[in-house]
Order: sequence, then structure tokens, then C-alpha cells
Amino acid sequence: LKCDKTDGKLNHPLMILTSLAYLTAMAASNEALHYVSYPTCVLAKSSKLIPTMIVGWLVDTYRGWKIGHGDGKGMLGNAKTNHHSHATSTINAMEWIGAAFITIGIISFQYIQLHNQQQRNQSGNGKSSEMEGDSPYGLALLGLSLFMDGLLGACQN
Repeated sequence: LKCDKTDGKLNHPLMILTSLAYLTAMAASNEALHYVSYPTCVLAKSSKLIPTMIVGWLVDTYRGWKIGHGDGKGMLGNAKTNHHSHATSTINAMEWIGAAFITIGIISFQYIQLHNQQQRNQSGNGKSSEMEGDSPYGLALLGLSLFMDGLLGACQN
């Protein structure tokens, strides 16, 4: 994945990858709505910060490995690059901590909502409705959608 424009020309493979990532993410999340509840889909999509960070980190690691093995300078390059990567890792650590707190909040919210819904269903309001669980296929589609959202973010950087 090379994100630079060369000689004033657009990077068409990157544009195609970005378009496919966006279309796949949208199609997968829309299809997932047939197999999972709407709150599950909303909560999963609202926590897309974590997959975006993970996929971005994987793509950056791949780029660094590719550059390091392509020009013989190694992954860190010269001292200036090394200093820059140290500053980036400090910022990234803060981002990871923030993302962890956001994820904990989302999981807590989901647990509370599920617990409240189970209590309402058990209160004996005259209905014998069972709560349907979310389909593994629908959850896999949400996972694919989140992965493609992460890839889209990595392409835009």
C-alpha cells in the first residue's frame, strides 16, 4: 500500500482499495441487521475505534516491514526517524488508553441494557416471548464491517 501521488498522478490501486473497503463495510453492516438486533449493530459500529486502531497499526507495521526489507536501512532508519517513532509511540499509548476506556464504557452500557431487558422479560407481563440471540453469521458480518472500516481508515492515512 503506497499512499503517495507520483508525478502528479493519482494512486488508482489505493483509490480502488478505499472504495472496496467502504462498500464492503456498508454492505456487511446492512446485511448484519438481518441477523443481529439493531442495538447490537449500533454498539458494534460505535466501537469501531478499536478495530480502526488495530488495522491501522497492522498496516503501518506491514509498511515499515516492507520498507525495512526493501531499502536495507531497517525499520527505524536514521536517528531522526527513531526519535519521531518514539514520539508517535507515546501518542499511540495515550490513544490506546483512551480507546480502552471507551470500549469499557460501551461494554458496560451493553451489559446494563441486556440486564434491564432480561428483567423486563422475566417480570411476567403476560407475554411468553423468548429473547432471540444474535446470529454468529450476523456477528461475523459486523466483524467484517469493522475490519473494513479499519482498513478504510488506514487507506486514508
